[in-house]
Amino acid sequence: MALRNVEYATQDVRERQEMAIHAVAAHFLRHGPSLLSLIGAFGNEDVDDATMSLLIECSEPMPDPGKLFVVMQKLVSFLDHVTLRQIREASETGIGAAEFHASFLWHGAKLSDQLSQLKRATCAPIPALN
Repeated sequence: MALRNVEYATQDVRERQEMAIHAVAAHFLRHGPSLLSLIGAFGNEDVDDATMSLLIECSEPMPDPGKLFVVMQKLVSFLDHVTLRQIREASETGIGAAEFHASFLWHGAKLSDQLSQLKRATCAPIPALN
């Protein structure tokens, strides 16, 4: 009976992990073009490539949570280190300062939230079957 409970608990944890991974992927598939546009305004090829790799990974049937986590961390770190001057300069190249700043704040917050969600889901221990 105890083994059966552990099997159900393991299945529940795995299902929650998969649901969280798919929720993160769905978010980035929906909002990826906007994120890519925002990141592209800063002219950093390395971060542009990371954003593209995130979108490609999210389009996989079962995205690799490790890859998602690494790329999302890189993007959050990049956005955390952007200066107000860089934001002002980047905003002059496109949609306007107020809209660009709002987009920057929204994407930064959503990236942080999605990263936390992914971390919570994938760091949950899976009970051993023995």
